[in-house]
Amino acid sequence: SLEHYVITDVDGLRGYYHPVAQAETIVIIYHGNAGRACHRSPYLHQFGAQGSSVLLVEYPGFAEASAPRTDLLLAHTYTVADFIAALPYSRTVLVGESIGSGFASYHSTHQTADHLILITPFARLSERVQEAVWIYPARWLLRTDLLVAEWAQASPQVSIIVAESDRVVPRHHSERVRTALEPEPDFHIITGTNHNTLYVAPRFWDVLAAVVTKLP
Repeated sequence: SLEHYVITDVDGLRGYYHPVAQAETIVIIYHGNAGRACHRSPYLHQFGAQGSSVLLVEYPGFAEASAPRTDLLLAHTYTVADFIAALPYSRTVLVGESIGSGFASYHSTHQTADHLILITPFARLSERVQEAVWIYPARWLLRTDLLVAEWAQASPQVSIIVAESDRVVPRHHSERVRTALEPEPDFHIITGTNHNTLYVAPRFWDVLAAVVTKLP
């Protein structure tokens, strides 16, 4: 049960923290739009079984009466960073799913991570929005853009995981992130999956496990 891992309003932080005894690595997960942090419990079990501690971040205002603002969610990454900095871990892994790749990559610009894992990322949120609603200028629809390809360059190691057939964030958006980064990141295509079925594919979890366990 996740109730043992709940953190509520710890200096403004909400989510689930699963500390593992003697862990040297902590994995921080910024989830996508679908569902909430509590729907990502498999990450707790996956990384916990590997001997890593896990923090599932819940966005302030997410799934509540008022829609969360992107600029406030970006600012919230500093709260997460402060929480992590006070903990005794020697390695940090940031994971971002879909729109969460924007928050994970932004986090990496002010708190260097040993590894950044981007799952079905876009290079810029405005590019994906423009493609989806091509009749309107994207700048009118966004308060704040998410510059994943630009921000991810702050990380020394990046891995990208994509679904083979993704209509929510088509694969060419993730390819743009790949080609923008130097050195070129690891790029993993999970065959036979789409944006929503990616997370039930055993190979997806195998890739995640391999990325984290190969950390020096």
